[in-house]
Amino acid sequence: MAYYFYSLYLYLILILVVFFGVESYAPIGRLTHSSVLIKNNLYFFGGQYRNGLVSNEVFYLNLSRSFDVENPPWFDLTSTASIPFGSHFATVASNDVNNNLDIYLFGGVMVDIITQQDSFTSFVFKFNVNSSRWNAPSVNGIVPKRRRKINAVSDNSGKIYIYGGVADTLVGSSTPQFLDDLIIFNTVDSLWSISSSTIIRASYSATLLPNGIIAYIGGHENLDQIVDISKIVLYDIKSSTWSIKTAKFPDQIIDNRLSHTAVLAPNNKIIVFGGSKIANGIFNVKVSPDVAVLNTETEPFEWTIPKVTSSIGIFPSLKGHTANLVGNYMIVAFGNITQLNTEPSETNTNIYLMDIRNFTWVNSFEFEIEQHAEKKENSQSNESNDKKVVVAAVVGVIVTIIVMIGAFLIYKWVHKKRKNLPNPPNPSDHLGAE
Repeated sequence: MAYYFYSLYLYLILILVVFFGVESYAPIGRLTHSSVLIKNNLYFFGGQYRNGLVSNEVFYLNLSRSFDVENPPWFDLTSTASIPFGSHFATVASNDVNNNLDIYLFGGVMVDIITQQDSFTSFVFKFNVNSSRWNAPSVNGIVPKRRRKINAVSDNSGKIYIYGGVADTLVGSSTPQFLDDLIIFNTVDSLWSISSSTIIRASYSATLLPNGIIAYIGGHENLDQIVDISKIVLYDIKSSTWSIKTAKFPDQIIDNRLSHTAVLAPNNKIIVFGGSKIANGIFNVKVSPDVAVLNTETEPFEWTIPKVTSSIGIFPSLKGHTANLVGNYMIVAFGNITQLNTEPSETNTNIYLMDIRNFTWVNSFEFEIEQHAEKKENSQSNESNDKKVVVAAVVGVIVTIIVMIGAFLIYKWVHKKRKNLPNPPNPSDHLGAE
């Protein structure tokens, strides 16, 4: 009896945890992960933990509601939708042509999640958001060389552009080779095409402007040479031509950098955050300033340094993080915390929000109905899916408890009925009576 009530107690606790704690998942710190925004969900893939192990996790941040950065609405999909391998230094891009809701993961380090040894089988993998399934699509054309330290952008015709990167021992190459080619992946026709430039880049940021020009900022061209951040590499996707534009600097110094991020603001200004540099022979040193803005509407382009304020106290400098623009908020996630004169020693476990209207780090994400009005149906769908997860879990637990209670009551009833039956005569009582 005591065991029964103890089991019931545990199941009741489980109900409370499921009902009130479904969103209590908190991803641990990582760097060189990948992220992409799909409708009102910000998806994250893989990354490397501080202990060097590589993750195969898939999880997302629900942006269809307001929240505080101390308690983000995370949802973990790893148990049903994990990457088929551990992944970091990869890049992801989405394709919502014809509402396919596909996410493509390209290149990077691919390792067996158990042995942490190389397990490369395909340069590209596809993840369908609706089915939560992965597969390696069949693609025509010349297969690209394996590489890492890359960033992808996608246009509205279903093409994804991946530039440069580095092929080294982590991706199966015997010696490091910095690359200058441009990979174009046509998701509609499932076709690779590769063209060359004369400009080598890795660990850069890539931003597609409304005029069809991709702006590549920063990065490095060999192991110890970070490129001049004033030299903006441009690729015109309409004419398939390359150019370099020299941006004007302000009076202050803006450090050259790699492993930074860039997002495009509505006014066609590119907001660059974080990254690292090489100083006095030390790699991965903190850059200054943390935030710089490139105005692409001026001729020539012009760098400025905004006045950044914070309502969250001291904010860490990061490299190997991700940044995504959602409405008026730049969402920065994870990464290595950089220092002035030493290598990074700590991995960031948090997300941070910058209101790009006034360059202020803020405590909360405010869901803006007007701005997301066109996504209302999708938002409701996201909330519905989240609720379905909760309801399904709760119903499953409740049904289990009901079955257990029913089984217990039946057992008690049968046991009691047997107890009340008259004892049958013992045959031994009649031996020798005759």
